[in-house]
Amino acid sequence: MLYKHDKNRSAEYLRLAIPHMSKQAAPVDPVSYAVWYEHVSGENPELSAAISDLLERGQVLDEETTRNLYQRYIAEPGLESLSRLRQEMLRIAGDLNGTARTASDRTGEFTTTLTDCQQALRQEAGAARLEQLINTLVDETTSLQGSIALMQGQLSSSLRETESLRRELERVRREAVTDPLTGVLNRKGFDEALAGELEQARAAGRPLCLAMLDLDHFKEINDRYGHLLGDKVLRCLAQVLKENVKGRDTVGRFGGEEFALLLRDTDMEGARVVTEQIRSQLQRARIRRLDNGQTIDQVTLSAGLARYRTGETAEELLERADALLYQAKQAGRNQVVTEG
Repeated sequence: MLYKHDKNRSAEYLRLAIPHMSKQAAPVDPVSYAVWYEHVSGENPELSAAISDLLERGQVLDEETTRNLYQRYIAEPGLESLSRLRQEMLRIAGDLNGTARTASDRTGEFTTTLTDCQQALRQEAGAARLEQLINTLVDETTSLQGSIALMQGQLSSSLRETESLRRELERVRREAVTDPLTGVLNRKGFDEALAGELEQARAAGRPLCLAMLDLDHFKEINDRYGHLLGDKVLRCLAQVLKENVKGRDTVGRFGGEEFALLLRDTDMEGARVVTEQIRSQLQRARIRRLDNGQTIDQVTLSAGLARYRTGETAEELLERADALLYQAKQAGRNQVVTEG
């Protein structure tokens, strides 16, 4: 993860992180430092929530737990898998190169044999010589056929392995832009989708609306019912969002309890209706704990809805929608605020 803190701010976070690290069982190494640095900086709310939950249960963060936190909440997704895929492709490329060289060498030998036979046949030859030349051609042709069959088998195997790696690469690419908890796009994936939709909206002049949605009093839900049930609330909202959008619309989780909804080819009124449906459906939902059947009190959300203005950047559109979300919060929550 890239940080934009100045020297003084970074030094302050270091000062705050060291006491936390010294109380845990994990070694004071770069992984441990990264975990606590992001925690004290307040820039990784999901990581902080997970740490708080562990500490509240009296758990000391050992090396394994700390590394799991790092892998889940900090590490760039897919880097280890991409490295493995690269090594596999290097191996396959080497195998194919070896097969090609072998085929080239064997073909060269066969060409030499054919040339020798042609030269011998231009001369007078008795039955014994002809039989010898025929046997040579048969033997060399049979040998070449065996080499070709072996090469075809090796090529088929390499093709299957390459197709398998292609599918694995697609999986890694999907994981890199997918929020693992909710299954919707993560911030990186949503930003990429937004950039593409803005480009198309500019070119075709089509309407495009962006809704920013945030669960109301989510911290209180976590504090009262625990983070496991809080995760269930997040998954519930993600499911409600997916159920209410068209196939070409885009849902993303910005982090924490904040989500974004990109509505393609939709004017402001249509976007308002969809967003209001989402708010209403979530409010009617009843989320229960599996262990004791306890139902969470009513879950609501606030939303800000903005329409793309010709020429504005993605950041400007996001800022306007976020400002409208703030208005919804200030006005009492559990509502959708639109422009104008």
